[in-house]
Amino acid sequence: PNVTVAGARDLSVVATGTHRVGAVARAGAAADTSSGTAIGGAVGLSVALDNREAAIRAGGPALDVDGNLLVSATTVLDQATIADADTKGGETGVGVAIALGWAEDDTSALLARDISLGAARAGNVGVVATSTITTKTTATGSSEGAESEANGGSTADQNTQSQTGYASGASGTPLSTPQPGAQTDTANSTASTQTSNPGGQGGNAQSASTQSSGGSLRVAAAIAGSVVRPVVTATIAAGVTIRADGALNVMALNDVSADTQAIAIAFEDAAKTTVGAAAAINVAEMTTSATIGADADIEAGSANVEAGSGPNTTNAFRAMALSGSGSTQK
Repeated sequence: PNVTVAGARDLSVVATGTHRVGAVARAGAAADTSSGTAIGGAVGLSVALDNREAAIRAGGPALDVDGNLLVSATTVLDQATIADADTKGGETGVGVAIALGWAEDDTSALLARDISLGAARAGNVGVVATSTITTKTTATGSSEGAESEANGGSTADQNTQSQTGYASGASGTPLSTPQPGAQTDTANSTASTQTSNPGGQGGNAQSASTQSSGGSLRVAAAIAGSVVRPVVTATIAAGVTIRADGALNVMALNDVSADTQAIAIAFEDAAKTTVGAAAAINVAEMTTSATIGADADIEAGSANVEAGSGPNTTNAFRAMALSGSGSTQK
């Protein structure tokens, strides 16, 4: 604070930062069409907490500047968050994806010292804070049926034999291969017999029983959220004296673009139940201020105090939630 500057032609105090932040979470699960459960869950989270300040603080004599004075703080943040959960096959398939992007940005420029009170007079004086945040958050959840054997897919016994062979080779120990397909057929046969004639009792018990045709369950869910909270301030402190012949600019510029997408798709031709649900949320709290404090004594060729978005810039917020489910089973 007690730094002395005398006879300076131009003086600049600049703080600049450009950051890229990303998080990707992917999960997948698969099971045979005739048995098993496939569950895939992915959670993607990225958090950016950024503080940037350019300041000439109070204390010490006036700064003797005979040229331009600039106090500038600039932040650029590009954030991407992705969560993708995908399941295929199985009697039950569940794919759930959650993605959350959080950005808090504090960018400030401060002038709290007297400027050019002697024979020299400053030229242009600028106190400028600029923040630009671009964030994209995407969550995709899907649950689909496995490819049938007729279309090139593998049976439960084939998948099991393949995995058992791999395990045997890796361990160097011979392993017997289970037969899930045969076990499933036996179970289905037993269930059908018991349903049509519970306990083999016949009579009224047999006539009262019913048989039902089962079907698989497909559930897909996606939740995406973006939270953006930039605070941008440009300040000439109270009581400061400035003598300048050029333009005085006190500017705080705050630009945000937030794109949030949640997509959930659940589908299988033979599924009995399919459920797709998606939610996308954008939350933005933007604080932008440009101020000249009370009792400031300023002489300048012109003065501009501005708080808002950059030139030819529009803050953009988009939230899209898309869900779908379907089955051809009647």
